Amino acid sequence: MITEGVWPRAITAPTGTGKSNVVDVHVFANALNAVGQGPRVPRRLAVVVNRRAIVDQHLVHAAEIQQALDAPDRPEILAAVQAALAGLAEPLGSSHGDAPTLSVVSMRGGQPSLLEPEGVQRASSREWLDDPRRCMVICATPDMWGSRLLFRGYGTAPLARPRDAGLLALDAAVIVDEAHLSHQLLTTARDVSALSHAGAARLDVPALQVVSTTATATNSTPVGDQVVTVEARDIDGDGRDPELRRRLVGTKSIKRIISASQPASKKAGAAYVNEIAERAAALRHEAGTARSDAACTIGVIVNHVATAAQVADRLRKFHGLTVVTWVGRMRPMDVEEMGAAYPGVFTVEGSPTVDALVTSQTAEVGVDLDLAGMVTELAPASALVQRFGRVNRRGRRTDAVVEVMVPPAPPSTDRMPYLRDDLVASYVWLQEIAARGGDASPWGLSGPTAPPLPVTKPSRLAWSRVRPSDADLLSSTSLPLFQEPDLAFWLRDDLTAETAMVGVVVRTLPIDDASAAALIVATLPVDREILPATITTARAVLERLIGSGRDDHERIFLVAADGKTASPQRDGDAISTQLTPGAMVVVDADHRLVLEGVLVDDVPGRLARLKPLEDHPEYVVLGGADAEDLLAVTDGEEQDELASERLGMPSTVAASFDTEGDDAWVVLVPKDAVLKDESIRQELTASSQGVHLEDHCRDVAERAQRLGIDLGLPGDLLAVLYAAGIWHDAGKRDRRFQKYRLLNTTGPLLAKSSQRPAWKVRRERGGLPPAWRHEQLSAALAWLALSGDLDESRRVLVARLAGTSHGWGRPFFPHGSVGLADDTELPGSLAASRALFDSTAWHDVIETTEALYGIWGCAYLEALVRAADGTVSKEGH
Repeated sequence: MITEGVWPRAITAPTGTGKSNVVDVHVFANALNAVGQGPRVPRRLAVVVNRRAIVDQHLVHAAEIQQALDAPDRPEILAAVQAALAGLAEPLGSSHGDAPTLSVVSMRGGQPSLLEPEGVQRASSREWLDDPRRCMVICATPDMWGSRLLFRGYGTAPLARPRDAGLLALDAAVIVDEAHLSHQLLTTARDVSALSHAGAARLDVPALQVVSTTATATNSTPVGDQVVTVEARDIDGDGRDPELRRRLVGTKSIKRIISASQPASKKAGAAYVNEIAERAAALRHEAGTARSDAACTIGVIVNHVATAAQVADRLRKFHGLTVVTWVGRMRPMDVEEMGAAYPGVFTVEGSPTVDALVTSQTAEVGVDLDLAGMVTELAPASALVQRFGRVNRRGRRTDAVVEVMVPPAPPSTDRMPYLRDDLVASYVWLQEIAARGGDASPWGLSGPTAPPLPVTKPSRLAWSRVRPSDADLLSSTSLPLFQEPDLAFWLRDDLTAETAMVGVVVRTLPIDDASAAALIVATLPVDREILPATITTARAVLERLIGSGRDDHERIFLVAADGKTASPQRDGDAISTQLTPGAMVVVDADHRLVLEGVLVDDVPGRLARLKPLEDHPEYVVLGGADAEDLLAVTDGEEQDELASERLGMPSTVAASFDTEGDDAWVVLVPKDAVLKDESIRQELTASSQGVHLEDHCRDVAERAQRLGIDLGLPGDLLAVLYAAGIWHDAGKRDRRFQKYRLLNTTGPLLAKSSQRPAWKVRRERGGLPPAWRHEQLSAALAWLALSGDLDESRRVLVARLAGTSHGWGRPFFPHGSVGLADDTELPGSLAASRALFDSTAWHDVIETTEALYGIWGCAYLEALVRAADGTVSKEGH
C-alpha cells in the first residue's frame, strides 16, 4: 500500500488482531502522498459490513481519528498528518473553510450523515460529495453502499445518483469487512472495479480497489502476495509481538451444553428462553465471584432478534440482572442512549454496571468487546469463531468460558437463518474441538494445528455478475425504466424475503392526512430515527396496526423512494404488496411496537412505545397556535424576522401547511442551511442583487479546473472541465427562463435570483414547455459553439458534461427540440437542438464518451462539475 499505492486483495487474520486499523492506514497513506513521500492512493475509503452495529463501531473509530487530527493539543505526528491532509484540499471558498480535515460519512439507512467536528451526525444526502479532493472515510451497510455504486442509491433522487456512483467507483477503495457475510457484494465490487479500470487510467486516478477482510479464513480464501495474514512466526518467532501473542493464545475454553428444549424451527419456546437465561445468570455469577475485574459482563448471543428480546426480558425480570439489549434492528438513537446510560458497554473496556449484554448476530463480527464469558446458540462454525472472539479479547483473563447450547443430536432440519448442513458440520467441529481439550483461543481455532474450519454452504447457487449491458441499464437514471432492476441479485447473499429490510419511523403527526403527509416530506426521516425490520415482521406489525379498530390512527404513511411523496395507507393487503426492500414507512408515535427496542410481532400488551426524535439538528417544526401566528404574516421579510427571532439566528420558513384547526405547521431552517439543498441553489441565492450568469459560469469553470488540478487529472481534461463549467448554465440565457423562473425581466442575465423564498422558486414553472431543462439547451449551445473545435472528442465530452450537469440526459432528455430553443434570442440554438435531440446524435454523445472514459468515469467527471457548481452556489456567487 505505502510503496505501490494499491491495497492488498485480502486481509485474513484472527479476531482481535486490529483489522479495523485499515482506517488509520488509509489516513496515513494519504498524508504521505500529500507531502510527496508516497504514491497516489484513493482519497475515499468505504468500510462496508453486513452488520449495522459494526458500521457504527467503524464510524466511532473514524470519528476518534477525525477529532484527534483537529484537536488543538494534538501530538506532533498528528499535527504533521493534519497539515498534510489539509494540503490535499486547500479551501477554495467560504464553503470549505470550516470543514474537518478528515471527512467521515455514515451510510446505514435513511439519508447519509456527515460527521461534524463536534461528533454530531447531520443528515446531508449530497453535501458529502461537495469536495472530491478530501480524504474521506465512509462507513456503510452493503445495501446503502452497493446501491449507490450501481446508480440506484436507496433513498436517493434518480437525478442525483450518478454523483454517488462516480465518486464511489473512482479514486476510491472499499473494505468489504467480514467478507464471508457478503460474497455477492464482493463479487459486484470487483466487477465494477474491472469495468471502471480503463476509464480511470485515462483520467489518471485510481479505479475502485477492493479488499476483503475476514477472521474466518477457509480453503476458498485468497492466498498469495496480495494477502495480509498472521503467520506462525508472528506468534512464536524471534520477532513476535507480545500483545498480539497474548490476544491470540489467551485462555478460552468451550463447554457444550446439551439442550433438550432447543426448537426445531425458528421460534423459541418459553422453556428454551428460560434455559438460556438460567445458563447466562449462572455464568454471570461465576464470572463475578472468580475475579475482581471492574467489568465482568457476560454475553448472550442468539440467532434471532425476537429470542434476544425475550431472553433479555427474562434476565431482567426473573434474575434481577442489569441487562443491555443490542441488536442491529434498533434505532441508532436508542443505542446512543444506552451507551450514554452505561458508558463503555459497547467498547473493549466494558461497563462495570452491566451484568449481561444480550444480542443477536449484531455482536458476532467486528465489534470490539472483551466479555468475561458467553452463552451462545449453535450456529455455523464461521459464526461461532466470530462469537468466541468477543470473549477474553485482550487475553488478560485466565478462565474465560464459552457455553454453546447444542441439541442432543445433530440437527435434522434447517434452523433458519442457518441451513442444516452448516449446523451439522458445526456440531461435529465442536465435538472435535472438545476432544482436543476445548481450546477456543483465536490461534487455537486458526493456527496450523487447528481443526479445519467447515466451509459455510452458499445460500445461492451462483453469484450474479455485473456485465457491461447491466452497467448500461443501471446508469440510465434520468428517466424511469419500465421495470426497475432488482438490486438484491447484485448485493445480497440471501435472496429470501426474511433478509430484505425496510425502515419504520415513529412520528407525532397531525391528524389530517394531507397535513401529516406534507410534514413527512418536508422533514424526511434521518438514520438516527429509523427502526430497521425485515419485510416479514414489518408486514405483520403494520397489518395489525391497520386492523386495530382505531379510526383516528388506522393509517401508515409509505414514503416514496425519491422522498417527494408520502401516501397514507389504510388497507392491510395493499401495504403488504407495496412494502418492498428499502421501503420507508412512518406511523404515529402512540402505537405499541417494540420489545426491548426491537420491532416484533407480538401481543400489544407486552410491547412498548418508541419516543420520536425530538431535537433535529437542522430544523424546528412549529405547530398549532405558533404556526398559525407565523402563517398569518404575509410579508416575507417580516416572516423571516419572526423565524429568526424564534431560532436565535438568521432563519426562514422552509416549508409550511396552512389549514384550519390544529394541523397547521411550519418548518423553520437557518438561512445558511436552506442553500444546502442543491435544487434550490440552482435558482436561488442569498445575495440581494442576484448572481450574474457570466460571473457564475466563470467561477464554476475555475473551480472545476482547480478540482481537476488538485486531483492530478491530465491537462486535456482540465481544459474540458473548464469549458464544461463555462457552458453548464448557458441554457439560462433563454429569456423565458430569466422571466418566469428568475423573475428577471430587464436586468443583465442572472444565474440565481434572490426574489422569492426557496420553496416558491421550486414551484414556479410558468412560461416554459413542460419538463423544459436549461441543461438540455446548455448542451445544444455548447455543441454549437464548439462546432469548429479540431478535437471532436473534446466537443462531445464538453456537451455531455454541460447536458448532464444536473442528472438529466442519461441517456435521454424528456423531449426533443420543440420549444427548447428560441432562435430570435439565441441564434443557431434551434438548429443545434434539432441536430442533437431530433436524431440519435445525443445517444451517440453518451456512447462515445462512455467508450472513452467508461460509465463510471463519465459519472466521476459529472460529479466534479456538480461539485464545482454546488460549492460556488453555496458561497452565493
